[in-house]
Amino acid sequence: MTKNLKSNLKGRIKKVKTNNFLVPLFEAISNSIHSIEELTNNNGIIEIQIIRNPKQIEMGVESERAISGFKITDNGAGFSDENMASFEEVDSTYKEAKGGKGIGRISWLKFFEAADISSTFKQSEKLLRREFQFTSNGIEGEKIIPLKSDAAYETVVSLDPI
Repeated sequence: MTKNLKSNLKGRIKKVKTNNFLVPLFEAISNSIHSIEELTNNNGIIEIQIIRNPKQIEMGVESERAISGFKITDNGAGFSDENMASFEEVDSTYKEAKGGKGIGRISWLKFFEAADISSTFKQSEKLLRREFQFTSNGIEGEKIIPLKSDAAYETVVSLDPI
C-alpha cells in the first residue's frame, strides 16, 4: 500500500526564497500565458490592474498611494478540473515541460493575504465558472456555477492586500 505524503502549506510559504513583491505578479502572468496557449487562443489577452491602497492622503500633499495588490485577467482555458487538480498539488509537475515548477502560486501567499480567483472553463462541453479563495489555510469557499453557452472565457486572479 502506498500513502501520499502530506504538505504543510504554511511551512512551504516560509521557504519561498524571494523578497521581491513583484514575483507573484510575474507568476500570475506566466500562468495566464500558459492558459492562453492551452486554449490555443490566437486572440489571447492579459490585463494587469494595479490596486492602490485607499489610505487617506494628507491634505495639500501630492503623493502616490501605495500599491496594495494586483488583478490579472486573461481569456485562456481557465481552471478546468485537470488544471485545478494541479493547482491543489504543491510542487506539481503538471507544467514542467513549459518551465513551470509548481510553486508560483505559493509566492502569492508569501506577499498577499489571499488570492481571489474566478475562472471560466469548459468541462464536458459545458461552460462553468469556478470561484474560490486561496489562503495560507488552502482553498476556501470553492463554488462551481453553470454559465450560458455563449459566455466568454475569463480568469481573474486578484492578489490583495499585500
